[in-house]
Amino acid sequence: MMRAFILGMILTGIALVSFNVIMHEKPEVKMEIVQVDDVIVDPDKIPKFNEQNTPKKGIEYNGTYEGMLPCADCKGTKITLNLMDGHYSQTVTRIGVASNLDEFHTGLYQWDETGEKFQLDSPAQSKYLFKDGNLQQLNMNGIGCLSVDGNPFTLYKVE
Repeated sequence: MMRAFILGMILTGIALVSFNVIMHEKPEVKMEIVQVDDVIVDPDKIPKFNEQNTPKKGIEYNGTYEGMLPCADCKGTKITLNLMDGHYSQTVTRIGVASNLDEFHTGLYQWDETGEKFQLDSPAQSKYLFKDGNLQQLNMNGIGCLSVDGNPFTLYKVE
């Protein structure tokens, strides 16, 4: 009887130690380094937007711009952006989604110190570069966004 008791205690001890080892094993973590941008940005070179800045002389920026931009969970995003003397209105249409509701935003925008880039005040503080009469979308660091084909995200002036 004593042998059975000791054997039971030994087996219980082995089971507890095994369980403890299993519970404290760290799973293997696989990491993959993904390069987000090819450009290292000097924080001093990120555009500074404020209401004292004005557009560069000679830029005819007022008007309506349209473009189709990539979308992670739809077929594309159609952007219509109307600029008029410091105010904007924007319509965002996601193509190929069940709830085919457009987003509509209005607000103010501010130029950077060069007078060639501006930033919308909401919803995502989108930034654009005025280039060749059209608008190129910029990332949060003020660098042009490119598609996988290497083409810039562009809104073309229609009016």
